Amino acid sequence: MTDEELRSLEIGALGEPELRQLVAAGETVAERKGAVPSEGLGPTFASFANSGGGWVLLGINDNGSPCGFKVPGRAEPQEWLRSKLRTAVDPLPPFRCREMVLDGCDVLVVRVGASAETPHLVKSTGAVLIREPGGRAPIASQAKLLELCVRSEEHTSELQSLRHL
Repeated sequence: MTDEELRSLEIGALGEPELRQLVAAGETVAERKGAVPSEGLGPTFASFANSGGGWVLLGINDNGSPCGFKVPGRAEPQEWLRSKLRTAVDPLPPFRCREMVLDGCDVLVVRVGASAETPHLVKSTGAVLIREPGGRAPIASQAKLLELCVRSEEHTSELQSLRHL
């Protein structure tokens, strides 16, 4: 499966073979996290939402080995993530998650959707991040920032047109 096919795969269609492909994929498609980083998940989610979507694999080390991850307490994974991201990213990016097991380890697999409400800001820094080969980076040009803003405006205009039908 190509990187683009992996990027657009729906979470319900994800089985063990596809999960293994995501673990092996480059950082532009999937980001592996052994644990929640000290900076939180906001930068990763914002960069994927601003750049066509992607995957976050909680419970997978940087080297691709499963280490396991469990949502703390008794919270449902989707709600736990939503509460973490509400304070980290504005606006909240679209995402869905699913618990899976890989080599006997629990993994929280998160599909971050391509967002029409761009740009997504990291609240702690005000940064607008995008995906680049090897990971995420701040937007380095006004042109790229304007492109994200125009994409959001076009989506809003399209929704308003549909409401008038």
